[in-house]
Amino acid sequence: MNHLGIKVSMLTLVVNIVLASFKLATGFLGNSAAMIADGVHTLSDVFTTIIVMISLWVSRQPADKEHPYGHGRAESIAAKVLSLALLTASFTTFKTGVVNLFNRTGPPSTITLYAASISIISQECMYHLTAWVGKKYNSQALSADAWHHRSDALSSVGTLIGIFAATRGLYFMDGVSALLVAILIFQMGISIWKKTVDELMDKQKDESIRKMIISICTEKDIVINENLLRLRHYGNSVYADMTMYACPKLTVFQSHELSETIRLCLINKITPLKDVLIHVEPLENEDSDLNSENAMCTNH
Repeated sequence: MNHLGIKVSMLTLVVNIVLASFKLATGFLGNSAAMIADGVHTLSDVFTTIIVMISLWVSRQPADKEHPYGHGRAESIAAKVLSLALLTASFTTFKTGVVNLFNRTGPPSTITLYAASISIISQECMYHLTAWVGKKYNSQALSADAWHHRSDALSSVGTLIGIFAATRGLYFMDGVSALLVAILIFQMGISIWKKTVDELMDKQKDESIRKMIISICTEKDIVINENLLRLRHYGNSVYADMTMYACPKLTVFQSHELSETIRLCLINKITPLKDVLIHVEPLENEDSDLNSENAMCTNH
């Protein structure tokens, strides 16, 4: 996955460098504060894409003595950096918009309209490409970077509207569009920040994996304590802790063998699941409706 992720990041890096240079030059030459703000936002994409590439490289490093769970949370750190970059870009854009509301020297050039249109198409394409790879491989860093591209596309939409209105005599709309873009960027930054905090706090959020674990255990006639089923996220990997019940007549070796069988079964059937720590307790009610004694004492 990381090789594909790095290739996508390299592509978006090159495109953003070209776009940022083009928009900044057009903004200064075309007398548009909104376009300058949009160019600054794209320039921040260059920085964040580099962060994503570094995080993807770090996250694929194998587990070691200091990091027994691997380096997957490098992506969470990268996503947090991306959110900070978005928040910084929003404040910069807001400042530019406020200044432009009171300091107009004339209408922006129509060339800035073409620049905004090109930016919208380019950034939206990069959003869909990066979001697809991020979703396919459950990468927080790529998903966050995708939303950065989407925020840039929205930024360019606001820029296009503001510049168009300014060229029709409503000069203040160039500044207003920059302010609206700043608000959109701020909202995205806060959203990404919240997601990274949830992961670092081990928030139990992935109900689909929980349901799959419970379903597989039920199919195998394994009784577990659903209240003690806990998930921990490390980048695009998930680790689980669970408690299962075994027939008291089983030996320690048999109980271990049973838990190891279900552990491997879960890992093989649930792609994001990298490991499961299983605590075994004796089944108190052997005559339960699940017929657990026969399932665990006879079949295993």
